Amino acid sequence: LLPARLYVRFAREGTATSSTGAGSAARAGAGRHRGVLYGSLSSFLSVTAMAVMFPFMQVRRDALGCDALCQGGQTSLRSALTLVGAAVIGRASDRVGRVPMLWVGTAASLASIVISLCSDSLTGMWLAVVPAALLNQNFSVCKALFSDYIDEAGGTDADKAGAVGKLGMAVGFSFMVGPI
Repeated sequence: LLPARLYVRFAREGTATSSTGAGSAARAGAGRHRGVLYGSLSSFLSVTAMAVMFPFMQVRRDALGCDALCQGGQTSLRSALTLVGAAVIGRASDRVGRVPMLWVGTAASLASIVISLCSDSLTGMWLAVVPAALLNQNFSVCKALFSDYIDEAGGTDADKAGAVGKLGMAVGFSFMVGPI
């Protein structure tokens, strides 16, 4: 999530004041647009990686004998943990910061992939669901990050809607591109 770190830098540069008001406003707009681009790109890459992994995980579950009840259980577990994780990570991102929580989400996704690839049992497949489902709330945290920095840069509600729309477009596009 290096782009998220760059987003912070560009957003802060964009909010810097200078003796020329027009120059400061132009830098704020440029920083905001770069931040939205980098944040959307990082979300695109993260979701594309997940979309690429889904078919392989299905083949692994089938090979390990995971039937419909097992798959439904994993989906239910993922949903329940995501519900709990959204509240936990949301509060943590308010207290600790947005960028550290983006890093936590990325590390959780990596841990899930490693657990899944290193396990040769259904128990390992079940354990692989937990870190990413509980801690990877990067889409919501990225939306909050965009909102924070657009507010700091003096943006409008239309700017926020545009930034979140671009983030949603990046995620939707990654779901289309990932399986290809």
